[in-house]
Amino acid sequence: MVYSDPDDHVRRQLRTLQRVVGNPTDAVLARRSGVAAATFSEVMSGKRRPRAEFVAKVISGCLVSARVGGQAPLDEPNLLDALRLPGHTAADGGILERDGDLSRCSVVLDGVRARAGAAIVVEGVAGIGKSELLARVCAEAAVRGIVPLSVRGNQRDRTTAFGAVRTLLGRWVSGRGAEERRTLFTGAAALARVPLGIPHPRSSHPAAMIGLTEALYWLVVNATSLVGPRRPAEALLLAVDDAHWLDDESLNWLEFLVDRLAGLPLVVVLAYRPHEPAPALTRIALRANEIVRPLPLSQDAVRILVSRGLGRRGAPAREPDEAFCAAFRQHSGGNPFYLRWMLSLACERGLTPTAAAAPEVGDLTPRHVVVYLNERLGSLGDAARRLAQTIAVLGPGSSLEHAARLAGLPLDEAKRQYDRLCRAAILADKSTVDFWHPIIRGAIYDDIEPSTRSDTHLAPGPST
Repeated sequence: MVYSDPDDHVRRQLRTLQRVVGNPTDAVLARRSGVAAATFSEVMSGKRRPRAEFVAKVISGCLVSARVGGQAPLDEPNLLDALRLPGHTAADGGILERDGDLSRCSVVLDGVRARAGAAIVVEGVAGIGKSELLARVCAEAAVRGIVPLSVRGNQRDRTTAFGAVRTLLGRWVSGRGAEERRTLFTGAAALARVPLGIPHPRSSHPAAMIGLTEALYWLVVNATSLVGPRRPAEALLLAVDDAHWLDDESLNWLEFLVDRLAGLPLVVVLAYRPHEPAPALTRIALRANEIVRPLPLSQDAVRILVSRGLGRRGAPAREPDEAFCAAFRQHSGGNPFYLRWMLSLACERGLTPTAAAAPEVGDLTPRHVVVYLNERLGSLGDAARRLAQTIAVLGPGSSLEHAARLAGLPLDEAKRQYDRLCRAAILADKSTVDFWHPIIRGAIYDDIEPSTRSDTHLAPGPST
């Protein structure tokens, strides 16, 4: 998206941030920002330009306001990524050539305050950066006062009816107060307790799955009554990553919901691989307001990544050779995930970004990257390997305690190995047990002996 008046865009974004941090008055925000009240008024009314120094001071003042108001602390780098003010691009935050995609998503978020419900679909092959895009959209939503709820599909839970919906909505619903929960389950939404696993006061159950689908839809409609002007949150955003691995019931519910978004302060964002879509995803894409298809990285972006990746390891200070970068782009297909691991492997092999080394890049192809992933896992030792393989079989969201028991590790040792696997970028350093990327899980899972996989699948669950 191109803004006809970049200065006006800056003002709108600062006003958005002002509202998100508790909507302090202009006088209070000016004081906290260290800006004269008259200057603040003139800049924000359009009489003067919002120069970089002014913007930096106001952002600082907003961060102070967030802390004073007792809100969750905002991280300034992520805040800048989410606002994407002129002069600050996605590349500044480590994601390259995605500003156009993010801007299209921003347009959709702009409309949600006017109760213009919408759906965004992100299509792309494994490793192209769908998850990173979703994370940035969720960050921008949070800055705008839109509550982001997210779930990531996985192969293990595909047979659990409404499993993805339960993960997506269950924790948020459970965190509401008693009065708000009564509002959520009012009327036709009463039976939504069933798929969410919440005790139901009545013994009656719907006779068909469509009854549960409709009940969950009305639960979301009721949820939108808890957001809006003069409320803590403006709207809701439901983000679903790896949607091609969702259970059928959750997919059908999402399709049902997307067909009925008009008039709701709600955005649904789905990311999936185009060669693995369920029929429901194809139909959702036909109704989506935006379809984002991240492109492979260009030669310029690859050059930047090569310079960053090899420059930290004592590589020559000069620019990487064009033939070397071209070889990286050719063998990775411009896929950011493969580029990351190919660069890691190139560093370990001591490659320098010269024309003479370009032929050796052919030995770093994605097929070799998968082999390298397992070799790297093996280098961390038997305990780390057993824990990673167990988590690969159990799937995302499994408990570390359960994984430790099946891997034959004391919990303290499992925690130590978990930290090592996170530092090695094999597991993700986040609140739930998961791999850094599904490709990593697939590579480790496929390397496990079938009999070992079977034994782990059949092992008693954590509650047994």
